[in-house]
Amino acid sequence: MAPPLEDRQKRALRSYRDSLRRLDLPAALPGADIASFEALDAWLPGAKRALKSAHRAAQRDLAVAEAQISAAPRAGASHGEAAWKALDDACRVLEQDLVRPGNLRGRLDEGRRSMMPKVEKMVQERLKPDVSVKSKRLVATLDAEGIHALREELPHWVQAWGQFVLDWLEVDLERQVQRLWSPREGDLPIPPPEFSPFQVPAVEGAPEMPELALDRDQSSLGSGMFRHGRSILYGLLSLTFLGARFCGSSGAEQSGADEGGGGTVFLFVLGFCLAVGFGYMQAQGERRKEREKLAQDVRRKAEQAVREMLKVWLDRSQDKLAEDVTRQLLERRQKLIQWYRREVTPARDRLRQENARRTAAADEARRAKPKARDRSRELDRARKELGKLEVALGG
Repeated sequence: MAPPLEDRQKRALRSYRDSLRRLDLPAALPGADIASFEALDAWLPGAKRALKSAHRAAQRDLAVAEAQISAAPRAGASHGEAAWKALDDACRVLEQDLVRPGNLRGRLDEGRRSMMPKVEKMVQERLKPDVSVKSKRLVATLDAEGIHALREELPHWVQAWGQFVLDWLEVDLERQVQRLWSPREGDLPIPPPEFSPFQVPAVEGAPEMPELALDRDQSSLGSGMFRHGRSILYGLLSLTFLGARFCGSSGAEQSGADEGGGGTVFLFVLGFCLAVGFGYMQAQGERRKEREKLAQDVRRKAEQAVREMLKVWLDRSQDKLAEDVTRQLLERRQKLIQWYRREVTPARDRLRQENARRTAAADEARRAKPKARDRSRELDRARKELGKLEVALGG
């Protein structure tokens, strides 16, 4: 017959039962039929396993509750409302730059200032006057090939001007995006949008070049020769008369009157030839100066007319370029709105839902934590009482 339990063993068993009073753990609760040493010794290993398993589960529940409570503040700090507000501010500034670009006018003026010296030099090289004689009148026009070349080259310069402006606008926007998406507090929760490159607008048509023609009467070669020849002829005739008188007086003394008369005729003929040659040269010089002056006049008027035409045409081209750039910037704004609705709004909604879920889980964990902590403490007490019972049995 199995020996009954001793008093100290009964007291240890009673204390152990009291420790399990608030724990719903049937596997660790000794039955009422345990009244001998052998029965209690056979029951003890199973109770130890049940308590250990229950204690591990209670510790795990307590750790989960603490993790859920601590997870809620971290979720709020990671890309919280301050970061999303900074993202909204960055999008607002970028949208304002796309709607009303403050640097567009400056870039247009800068490109025009850089372009104009080269354009003016090209205009001077292409404007070549052409002077011809038609119906005894000097007619000055501009060289047709130079005008054609100018009409062909000017659109390319405007195209390069547009490329200059758009390249710098691209750089300015990239710098702005980089600055907005790199605040001192840290990166924004969503990367910036990516835009397609600007497209340089095509230049439609070429400028209408002014048609200039100047004409004037060409001085007569005969009248010019007569006018200049007459002035020198008078002087030569005076010298001739003096020479003839000198030759006549000296010849009369030496050879007679006939030889003096022959020398006088020779001097007359020589003076006339010199007068005709001088008059011809002077008349040709006058004609050359007239052609040069007419060419200078038509070139001066052409440069002035082209300069005025070029200013009007470049102003019109600048307005068209600014309008096209504004259109492309508005297209980028539309892309920005689509990106915001596609990327930012869903991400913010997901984060808010996740924060709400974590907050609810943290609230639930705060309510469950005291129970888990109390159960862990009760299990610790039960394990201690079970240890005392085991010592009592061993003793």
